[in-house]
Amino acid sequence: MVHLTDNRYSAVLVAINENVAEDRRLLDYIKDIFSDASARLYDATNQRASFSDVTILIPKTWNHNITSEQANTERYDIANVIVDEANPDYGDNPYTKQPYGCGQKAEYIHLTPRWITDREYAVKYWGDSGKVIVHEWGHLQWGLFDEYPIEDDEHFYLDINGRVEPSRCSESITGVSYDIDRGRFCNLDPDSGVLPGPGCRFFPDGVGKGSYMYANYLDTVLNFCHDDPNGDSESRHSAMSLNKQNKQCAYRSAWDVMNSSADFDAVNPPQANMDTEPTFRVVQEAEFRSVLVLDLSISMAAVLETSQSGDAGGGVIFLTTDGAETRAPWIRDVTDELMTKQVIVDTLAFSDAADDTLVQLSDDTGGQACWYSESDESTAVHDCFTTSVTGRISSGQDALVQVASTSVNIEGSGTYSGIANIDSSIGRDSTFSFFWEFGKAAIVVSLRKPDGTVIDSSDRQYYGDIPGRSIVIKVDGIAETGTWEYDIQNTDSARQAVQIYISSKAADSSASPIRLTSTPSVNTISESPPMVLIYTDLNQGHSPVLHAEVIATIERPSPHSSMELQLFDTGLGEVLKRR
Repeated sequence: MVHLTDNRYSAVLVAINENVAEDRRLLDYIKDIFSDASARLYDATNQRASFSDVTILIPKTWNHNITSEQANTERYDIANVIVDEANPDYGDNPYTKQPYGCGQKAEYIHLTPRWITDREYAVKYWGDSGKVIVHEWGHLQWGLFDEYPIEDDEHFYLDINGRVEPSRCSESITGVSYDIDRGRFCNLDPDSGVLPGPGCRFFPDGVGKGSYMYANYLDTVLNFCHDDPNGDSESRHSAMSLNKQNKQCAYRSAWDVMNSSADFDAVNPPQANMDTEPTFRVVQEAEFRSVLVLDLSISMAAVLETSQSGDAGGGVIFLTTDGAETRAPWIRDVTDELMTKQVIVDTLAFSDAADDTLVQLSDDTGGQACWYSESDESTAVHDCFTTSVTGRISSGQDALVQVASTSVNIEGSGTYSGIANIDSSIGRDSTFSFFWEFGKAAIVVSLRKPDGTVIDSSDRQYYGDIPGRSIVIKVDGIAETGTWEYDIQNTDSARQAVQIYISSKAADSSASPIRLTSTPSVNTISESPPMVLIYTDLNQGHSPVLHAEVIATIERPSPHSSMELQLFDTGLGEVLKRR
């Protein structure tokens, strides 16, 4: 987590994707860009913020002679800035993945290798690279939005006096209006009250100091817009401009949002004459290390013992517990030591009785917190453990894709039939896994390919493990695209739950698979009625998959049953349905 202490951001992480070809120039240019950005940020925040230290994470596939320092808690999937191949929708344009609301921190800044190393190209089209980073930092750290118009009807507006104004921030920025459709200057009379035609655009000429969220490429732009009547008039916020900042932030200025953040809310006052040059570390991605801890004693002694005399930094402890703390050492007693050792703790809480402080332990150590309702329908145990491992071991096309994870109840001597769809982006190393209950008779499975071929217990791809209560079918080669059908026969006379897990990898190791990820807006819900947002991404690489139907299954504490919620691209979700 990035922290602003004594006017300097520490623990900024820039991570290079494993698919980026080794190029040591990237390291030097990243250092130059962030050194420039630190000085620019210091000026833009009125001497209140700069970068203290920046860590650059290189892939483990790169030459080991580049650095002798191995990564600890640094991982690609939690980086503040990623360096990866271009997003097809944006090309080499730097951007910030910002799915959340005004004032909320975004996920990451995406830079491309070409934007970093081709300096003439980058400066020609985007201006000073340090200023670009400051613009994107506004999105990432403070939840600001762009102040330039995007839609055709946003480029001009009528102010309170009926005068025609270009959408910009601040209004002190001057320029010309040009009709890009007709190839001539717009017939723009501010006092006419008539908005220009749809092809008319405003082109600033470089006068005016604000704002970074509007036109950071202008040499004269040095500040973020504010609404202080006694402040610099050349950076005053334009509340009527038609842009995302006004729409998403209820017409608040950038500085008003920034001042509400933990960075500037009565902390980090201006410090003059600061040295803004950050320090840099280059670390190399380390092999993944994980330890499973079953805390039967309901104390933290086992966790302390597991965290490895020796170099435990960057290791992951997956802790499961089914109750509250009953004896020392308590969670609060070990958290500081775990953080000092840089040990990550993922927690899985069984039932409503598990201690609430498990969530805080995961938050403090940079881990993930999961909860298992113990319902027959729940797959939380498998899903949480799988995410703990696979979510960290690969950032590229070789990552495991979960196709299905479900639990079904099958009546005694009954049969359940289900389907799974293998899309064209995956198919390599496809695995169909089926698990039955303790103390129940083994199940029998048959799997039918899209071409009608059947895989059953007579096939060499079929692996039955009676002691392990599992049947695993590992499909040879690339699994066919289409619908796969499976039949599960319960040979026990009593009803039993069977859990089904299907996974695959990208069909082509050089191409990205379609993947779905999801996260709630909060880890712990304390309000009644509960208020939580669910964010889900369905992407192929960096490109979103459009027009998909996405259903979230939500497990709730007893006595409530699970519920299904359709998610919408509008971001309104259940609110839209209720209205």
